[in-house]
Formats: sequence, structure tokens, C-alpha cells
Amino acid sequence: MRFSYSLIKQLVPGLPSKKKLIEGLNLKSFETEDLAGDAFDVSLLPNRYPDCASHWGIAREAAAIFKLKIKSPAGLSRGINWPEGRGEIKVRVENLKSTPRYLAAVLDMGIPGRTPDGLKKTLVTCGLRPINPVVDVMNYAMLETGQPLHAFDAQKIKGGIIVREAKPGEEIVTLDGKKFSLTKGILVIADEEGSLAIAGLKGGKRAEVTKETKKIVVEAANFEAGSIYAASRALDLVTDASARFSRSLSSELAEYGLNRALFLLKDVAKARLLDVYEVYPKKQSREVIQFGPAGFSSLTGLKLDSKTLKSHLESLGFRILDQKPKKLPADDFLVEAPFWRLDVTMPEDLVEEVVRLYGYDRVPLTAPVVSLKPAEGSDSVKIKERVRLILKEAGFSEVYNYSFSDEPESKRVIGYSAKEKRSLEIENPIVADKKYLRPELATGLTKNLAENAKYFESADVFEIGRVFSEARETLHLGLASWSKANDPLLRVKGAVEHLMGGLAFDAFLRPEGGRLLIETGDHRVLGYLSSGKRKGEAVAELNLDEIIPLMSAENRYEPLPKYPSVVRDISLVFPGETRVADALETISETNAKDLSDIELIDYFDPRHFTFRLVFQSPEKTLEADEVSREVEKITRGLKGKLRAEVR
Repeated sequence: MRFSYSLIKQLVPGLPSKKKLIEGLNLKSFETEDLAGDAFDVSLLPNRYPDCASHWGIAREAAAIFKLKIKSPAGLSRGINWPEGRGEIKVRVENLKSTPRYLAAVLDMGIPGRTPDGLKKTLVTCGLRPINPVVDVMNYAMLETGQPLHAFDAQKIKGGIIVREAKPGEEIVTLDGKKFSLTKGILVIADEEGSLAIAGLKGGKRAEVTKETKKIVVEAANFEAGSIYAASRALDLVTDASARFSRSLSSELAEYGLNRALFLLKDVAKARLLDVYEVYPKKQSREVIQFGPAGFSSLTGLKLDSKTLKSHLESLGFRILDQKPKKLPADDFLVEAPFWRLDVTMPEDLVEEVVRLYGYDRVPLTAPVVSLKPAEGSDSVKIKERVRLILKEAGFSEVYNYSFSDEPESKRVIGYSAKEKRSLEIENPIVADKKYLRPELATGLTKNLAENAKYFESADVFEIGRVFSEARETLHLGLASWSKANDPLLRVKGAVEHLMGGLAFDAFLRPEGGRLLIETGDHRVLGYLSSGKRKGEAVAELNLDEIIPLMSAENRYEPLPKYPSVVRDISLVFPGETRVADALETISETNAKDLSDIELIDYFDPRHFTFRLVFQSPEKTLEADEVSREVEKITRGLKGKLRAEVR
């Protein structure tokens, strides 16, 4: 935003050179760039637009930086006694949320004057074009105070001012001759005959002030930032006024802007104030914040006393309150933010204000004290890494396929209800043949095998990825093998068993409907193995989200055993369907001596199991009779609790 150095110097007597001012602003306020002549450019942060998008605001910053006194623009400090309720104008605001404050002042123009050369020069320096005394005063007052203003020809307003939302299809021709079609939600300033201006953006042609204008209405309003921003985007119209309003101006600023404009109109155009109408149902509150040396030091490491803190804050317009509640620490005090600092709401904001004036370069270079803890990875990341390592060791290559599919549903998905098997269709697919989110990995893997079959005698691939259904999104692992010479189903089965051992989770394979299901001891399905649709092809798919909770929480390291193990297999028949988990639990409950491992090695159906029992002593080599006694103990336990018979 462009500013005039000469105008800033008028507001801050004793201000150093333009070069020194720019250096000071760069160090303690904003990034500032020197321009030709009297101008300089300040890159304002969005939160500082409400208080610094004006010469008055930059002057406050300059006065605080160089420890000088600020001289407010004429008309602000002494104020103006407003005549009110004389019936010259009426205002109706239909949406107070969008328009918290609205001021309308009626003036008799008296003798037409000309814009003073100094005022014109400031407008040009700041990038504005002089037009006529009334418009020039509106723009100049905005540059000084930051409050956008607008003037209407009072004789062209029919029945008073109405602040309302635009009607669908309503049109307006703006001051520059452009026609805009308005939509609902855009605020307009209107009268009984239609719209006069787009609120907070631009005035309309119908009530334009001309050389023949004898009476004017000066508008100083406060509009809600969101509505102005939305209107600016909808109409693709950005103005000096919209840039300010869309960043939340203080409602108190409207009064200061109007006072300054009235003072200048009286001086430039011999205008006489006839009436003022105000709509301001809820006044702006002021933030009161507890502050003190202890809290300041804890954040900055600087040791500044209360007197120094107060001095810096007061130089920026903050007020130190006299009252001191008993509960406050001894050196703490209460700070009231000025009306123009809407961005200051907490002690940390005050810390920033003090530190930037004190000097960031004076903050001590102290290394932070932080606690260190080991980095943690998510379970899904860990299992992906382990799966990749295990399967690459087994000779499988990883592939990546699209998450989109051309098939509306899959009948091979395991562990889903019929409803969940239905694929999700994308509203906006990238291409026509990829309009479904994939419900499984197997379809893509079999296509990979078909491509590889053109060039190779065999192929082993796997993929880790997300699959989707109407009810959930899950992480799956898919394996696929193709070979002209060997049995690919055995290849995939071996890889799955190798994976189960590598991931350290207990599961077993059970035949069902021409394929093998991968199940837990309580018969929860984790995945499947099956032959593919093409000859020499086999696929498997596992639900990794289900496997993660089954993996061993940690690895244990033990010395290699000194004495050999003894292995015994027992085949059992149960009278009814039995869970593998129940059989394993029963074997464990027998407390068989030196039983080091139990493994399910054969599974025909829920009634026929074969378990491998491994016995090993850390103290001696076991005798056959000792092992037989423990096996008999286990057998009795299975017969007694589960009514099993040994085959």
C-alpha cells in the first residue's frame, strides 16, 4: 500500500528522513520499500489492515518507533457536535449483523470550491486520481483515517436510505459506467426506487455527485468482513474500500472518518452540516488483558520491568488501567487495547508488540530446553515395511495399481457383507473406464500377471493398498503368481505361510468352496487363496487392518537352546464344530511340563485338527517316556473338556 512521507511527517512532527523512516518500519513494523518522490510502499499483514491501512495508523507506528508524539488529523481530537433527528435523512438497516454501524450525514454544499493542491498531491502520490472536491475529500479522509467513505447526491435519494441484500437479478451501473448483475447475499445501499451503491465496494451512477449537486449525504459505515469479501469475489471487483472492509475494520473508526470528512468539506467546499442519522445498536467492546514482567520473560527471556513494558505499550496507544484486582501478582497490570487493534486479544499479542519495539536483535540467543522422545511410527507404516521386506525376500516384486476400477463390484472380497461388496461410483471420474473405487486388489494383480505373461515364463507380484466399500476403507495386501511350469497356488500358499511366520501372527488355512480361507483361531476370516480365472494363475488377498492387532507387540531374544527338542503330532476328532482357539487354550491349561510350542499343522474341517507339540527342556535332554506322559496328560485334558478323540 502506498503512503505519502509528507503527510506522515505532518502527523509526526520531528520525524527523521524518509530513508530513516523506512529503515525503522522495516526493523520494527512492516516490510517497506522506497518509491520515487514522496511515496513509499508498505506490505501490510492482513491482521494489521484495520489499524495501519491509513496514514494515521502508520504515523502511530512511526511515533512509537522514534519515541515522538503524534498529532492527530484536524477534526478528530476536538470532535464535531452533530445535529441529530432533524428529519433530513432516514436510514433503515435490514441486516444488523452485516452492517454493525451506519452513519449518514447531510450537508448543504454552499459555495463550490476547488480541491487544494496539497490534497491533490497526496492523492496522486497514493495512486488515486483527483475528480472533484467532494470525491477528493472522501478519498483523502480514507487515506488519512482508514475509514472508507462515500457521498450521494441527497436530491437523488427517494424516501431515505435502505441497507439491504440485493434482489436476485437486480442490476446496478457503477460510477465508472460498468453494469453489474447482483445476486442474493450481496449488500446494497438503496432507496425506494432501487440500488444506489454496492455496499463496501463501489458507488452507483444514479446518485452520483456532480457540479450541480447542492446537497450531499456522506456515508460512513461499518460492514461485516465476510459479506464484503464474498461480494468482492462474486463480482470480481476489488477496490480500496473492499480491501479495507474485507479485513474487519473497527466500528468505532466510522465516527473518526466522518468527523474528518466533515471538517475537510467545511474547509474546502464551505459545506454546512444539517443532520446526522446513526444506526449503532451494539457498541464495540474493548479487550482487557492481564500482563506483567513474569509472563513476558517466560516467553522471551528478556528481563524488563513493569515501567518499561507500560511505556512501550502506551506509545502504541494501549491504555494501562488504574484498577488492580487483588488476585493479580504484584507486578502484573491490566491493559486495555485501543479500538483500532482488533488483532490484540491475549497476553502473547502484547509480548509481540513490546518485543518488536524493544528490538528483536536484543532478544538473547538461548537454546530451548525440550524433552526428547523416540520417534514413533504408525502400525500401518510398520506392517507395510515388514511385509515388503518379507515378500521381497520370497522373490515377489511390488507393483502399484490405480485405486480406480472399471468393475462395479467384486464377488471375491472376503470379510464383507453383501452390501459392502458394492463398489463406490465416483461422481467425477478422471476417465470413463475408471469410475469405481476398487473393492479389492486381486483384479489389478491378475491384470499385471496377464501383461507379464507376454514376456516372461513366470511372475510373482504383490501390492499393498487401500480398498473401498460403502461402509469402510481398509488396508489390504494382495499376492499373485503365474507360471507355465510350476503350480502357482503352492507358490502363493508358501509365501502366505512365510508371511505369517515373519509377522508373528497365528492363523491357519481352511478349504472352502474351491479356495483356502485364512482364519484366526476363533474363525475370523483374514483373507483367502485361490486359483485365478486363467490357467497357471493364483491369487491371495489379506486384510492388513485385521492382522495388525494380532502381531506380536515386541520381539524377545533368548539364547539358543543347549538340548534338543522332541516333536509329537496328535490328530483329534471333536464331536461338534470346535474353535481352534478353544483347543489351544485347553492344551495350555494342562500345564504340560517342558511344552515349548504348539502349532496347528493340519485342518480338515471344524471337527478334525492335527497339532504339533514341541517339548524342550533348558536343563537336560528329554526321555521318550517323559514326553509320552505329558502327551497323555494333554490328551486327557482334551477328552475331558472338549470330548475329543485321538485318531
